[in-house]
Amino acid sequence: MTNRINTVLILIFILLDCNQQHSDGQKQIRQKVSVKVIKIVPSQFVSKGIYFGRLVPASSVKIISYTGGRVETVKVREGDYVKKGNSLAEIDAAKALTMLQTTEVQERIALSTLEQTRIHLKNGNASRLRVDEAEMNYLNAANNRINAHRNYQGALAISPISGIVTSRYIEQYDEIAEDAHVFTVSKMDEMELNVDIMESDVYYLETGTEARLSIDMMPGREWAGKVRTFAKEADETTRAFRTEICFDNYDGALKPGIAGRVEIDLQHFDSAVVIPTELITIRGIQKSVMVVKPDCKVEQRFIETGPKSDSLTLVYSGLSFGEFIITEGYNMVGEGDEVMIGNNRKN
Repeated sequence: MTNRINTVLILIFILLDCNQQHSDGQKQIRQKVSVKVIKIVPSQFVSKGIYFGRLVPASSVKIISYTGGRVETVKVREGDYVKKGNSLAEIDAAKALTMLQTTEVQERIALSTLEQTRIHLKNGNASRLRVDEAEMNYLNAANNRINAHRNYQGALAISPISGIVTSRYIEQYDEIAEDAHVFTVSKMDEMELNVDIMESDVYYLETGTEARLSIDMMPGREWAGKVRTFAKEADETTRAFRTEICFDNYDGALKPGIAGRVEIDLQHFDSAVVIPTELITIRGIQKSVMVVKPDCKVEQRFIETGPKSDSLTLVYSGLSFGEFIITEGYNMVGEGDEVMIGNNRKN
């Protein structure tokens, strides 16, 4: 019995000694991991809001045929350039002209009658009531002439601005109703993009805030613009703030209806901790990076981040200027590991 116990004890000691030798061998074989680092230095950073929308002319007018009628001629097509005062069509134009001429004569007669009645009042041959009636007749005649002139402008489809015919809704010989929308003329030298900006971003927005426009079908080009106006109150349904951003279109490359991506500068940071986004490890709600301390040991540093750009992220807390974070090899090391710096870091 005693011999059997002694044998078991000897085997245990042998196994323990072998395990110890194996462990010591592992420690001798293991080598320090070589990593590359970058030093955190004060950086400038601009947080950006990215939005999408469709372009529209910054200035457009609708041409209305107020009296309607038969379309006698159509003088322009969509895409034509027209000058202010050009007639784009004729819609029962003779009838509108006759009415305008009639009201002009009536206005002149009413004005002459008013002047004569005032003279009679001064000479004591007319009452104040008679003068008031003459003034009322004149005002009515003047108002009729203004309406007739507006109707005549509509009958000739007179453009009130110079620009491009972006819409045409009539054809020759059409019969159209009163107050029909017949053309749209737009100034194309400036385009506008309307976007809905959320409350978190509108806080940093102001008139004149810079923006940049890019369009997928025209890669490599970018248009500079500025915020013209934005709503002071959020939409009740979307809780967003409607914002107008204008862009120069001096070469006419921007067309109405084209979808664009607009980038708006929101916050400017002159001295901030900024790191490559790809270095951040995210587990649940925790974000961290691997830091090399002065003794060359690794520390997993938890950080609080802010806005980010395409490749960079602003760090609010957890990192300080002068510290080194691992850029290559961070997925091969853990807390407390000792590493070698494989690049020439600057102290």
